[in-house]
Amino acid sequence: MIENINLRKRQDLTGKQFGRLTVIEASQNKTAARGMIWLCKCDCGTIKEIAARSLITGMTVSCGCYNKEVILAKNTKHGYHGTPTYKSWDKMIQRCSNPKSEGYELYGGRGITVCDEWKDFANFISDMGERPSNLHSIDRIDTNGNYKKENCRWATSFIQANNTRRNTKIEYNGHVYTIAELARIYNVKYDTLYCRIMVFKWNIDNALNISVSHSNCKKRY
Repeated sequence: MIENINLRKRQDLTGKQFGRLTVIEASQNKTAARGMIWLCKCDCGTIKEIAARSLITGMTVSCGCYNKEVILAKNTKHGYHGTPTYKSWDKMIQRCSNPKSEGYELYGGRGITVCDEWKDFANFISDMGERPSNLHSIDRIDTNGNYKKENCRWATSFIQANNTRRNTKIEYNGHVYTIAELARIYNVKYDTLYCRIMVFKWNIDNALNISVSHSNCKKRY
């Protein structure tokens, strides 16, 4: 419960409790631009210096342990944290929202999103169920569509390789291949090969050069 204290006055907070924090004394080392810094003891035993304004307004209620517990509870309440199903879900989220994630150019970079319901793992597994095996991954039926219940399934790489967008035909050394076939024959990750050929317009020889890392795709055209 937030104390009813006038923020404009430098009141003595010694002994007062704010959430999990109990104020010990004014800090001898620092003063904040908008007020004093107080030395506080958290219920977990940690001693930390915190600005008076943060305490009084309720912005800070612990040494940081409370937020960690909330995050941990969110990730473990369903009992799937660290499982193959959870990892598949997390990779889906990352490649659609994190520009630093491998493959982002092919997903978030071209406007593919995860529906709001699936940003909560509990909703995702309720709709999709557990990942059937290590050979399965999340596949979008419409490869230009978003990640949502109506457009997704668990599928093997063989099924995904025959999906519409993956059947792009490439002529190479006198033969016609799909990108999926080239990736399999030359042992190159499919997403990396697709990125090089279709997004960055590399020639086929350079695209099949497996010594070039995916992170350097943008540097070679």
